Amino acid sequence: AIAFILIQMLVGVEFSFYKELNQNVFDNGKIRYPGFFMDSQMSGLFLAMLSFLFLLNVKKANHPTVKNYLYFAFIIVAIILAGSRSAMLGFGAGLLFLIILVGGNFRTTALVYGLFIGAVILYFADSFVLFKRFGGIDESINFRASIWDGALEIFKKNYVLGIGINNYQAYAKLHSQDQFLLVDNDEYMYLDSPENGYLTFLTEFGLFATIILFLLILSPVLNVFYHFIKGKKVTVSFFFIAPIVCWLLSFTSLYTLSDSRIIIVLCS
Repeated sequence: AIAFILIQMLVGVEFSFYKELNQNVFDNGKIRYPGFFMDSQMSGLFLAMLSFLFLLNVKKANHPTVKNYLYFAFIIVAIILAGSRSAMLGFGAGLLFLIILVGGNFRTTALVYGLFIGAVILYFADSFVLFKRFGGIDESINFRASIWDGALEIFKKNYVLGIGINNYQAYAKLHSQDQFLLVDNDEYMYLDSPENGYLTFLTEFGLFATIILFLLILSPVLNVFYHFIKGKKVTVSFFFIAPIVCWLLSFTSLYTLSDSRIIIVLCS
């Protein structure tokens, strides 16, 4: 994935599996590198979820080696080049989870490396689209909040069984016509999801199916914490829970389960 982004930096984003890329790849004349995805947000999340596995030293989980940290640094740069705020916030949550729960020298070393990398990134912040995008986060939240309000109204009317899987756009065209974007040439494009994974499930699946789905996702996580409370060594498992923490946070502003590669990482 990192190699794919490096090639795109050299020859352009036309190096892709897709004839057309998502419009979010181009941001005010800057490039948010999508890697082998169509969408730079998906690429950022894919990298962010996998990043924690590069910190895992299987022989001694709470003592990552210099090589682990080096790989981790490379993948952080790739996440930044993808320019996804939701992926970066999810990455931060996953890393904080590990810093709190993993003992040994991990906590101190991770903080030292983090401060060093943070200082380097801030020095070059003007060169990266991601950090400029954080300046407009209030506007983005307000925009999404208006969409979420409309989605909540849809959910309230159909909270038991939902409106049907992959049926959001068709439903919006008929029953919630304020759920649209104005695109180029003043064309209307009805939303195919409410810019929020949780609301997508609630509106399309209904409340009960959503609860069952998230119990399936979270049950192994809860099982690990049960063993942790019992005093068993589960440090290795924390490195596999961190990507789920990352996904759970990013899911608030991005419906990511439309891509099978994200599903494979999450289920694994």
